[in-house]
Amino acid sequence: MFLQRGKLRKKKIFVTCLLMVGVYGIINYFVARTYASPPRKFSSSPPQGFENLKIDTSGGDMPVWVSNNLLKKTPESCLVYILVHGYRSCRSFWSEVATNIAQKGHEVLVATLRGHDNHPYPHTCYGIDESKDLSSVIDWVFNQYKKMEVKIVLVGTSLGGATCWLTSFIDYRVSGIVSDGTFIDAVVSGDRWIANVLLGGEYIFKPMPKMTELLIGRRMSDAAPVENAKNWKGKPALIIHSEKDHLVTLSESTYLSEISGGELWHLPGVGHVQGSEVYLNKYVHKLLEFGDKILNN
Repeated sequence: MFLQRGKLRKKKIFVTCLLMVGVYGIINYFVARTYASPPRKFSSSPPQGFENLKIDTSGGDMPVWVSNNLLKKTPESCLVYILVHGYRSCRSFWSEVATNIAQKGHEVLVATLRGHDNHPYPHTCYGIDESKDLSSVIDWVFNQYKKMEVKIVLVGTSLGGATCWLTSFIDYRVSGIVSDGTFIDAVVSGDRWIANVLLGGEYIFKPMPKMTELLIGRRMSDAAPVENAKNWKGKPALIIHSEKDHLVTLSESTYLSEISGGELWHLPGVGHVQGSEVYLNKYVHKLLEFGDKILNN
């Protein structure tokens, strides 16, 4: 009698533990799916002076905004800014910046990352495959200029910044890089992101990063902007760090600046990639100043 009760109790404990492990796994799986394919923000209509366009890439037709003259193959400037939004964002993030740069006479293209906005690809690839997409976008830009000289400035925030650095490794035609709030280690930054969502989340959801990698078939460790920045030293680069950034530390931005040989620009009192909104005029002026240096080199 007592033996049967003991066996029954052990069986209940075993089944309970098994159920808890199963529930824990399911929760991590759904968090991983959300991380790989975050809820999308959709861009509004393109700002004045821009048109919608789709550019053929390996990830499908990328929706972009293009300044009118660039679209018509009648560019007014040989400098093209390609603006890349960050994780869980969309093209509308760049509306004001794109408009202001275009009004100063330069050409602008606003790109879309995989798994975001109206992009047909179902999930993000940590910037690894997105870098190939940006290279295709650069192909399109060069075709618009025919045999005219053109210089490309990549400007990206957060994941978009990482994508810019990864693109520079596979495409020699990049003349300058501006990265705002860009992580140097996708694994570390991913843990910080989870910790900000939930206290202790980096421990509670420990299996989530690996599950995400399995879902999308890419490794976070391959999304390492710092490795590409090491090969960039001597070329124009601008690293933007926001004082209250909760995902990227000052030491990380400083390190990225040092190994790339780029300028480090501090933005006081703002959080992760909020600088272009809070300091719009200064932000645009800095990008234009950066572009002028490239044109004059």
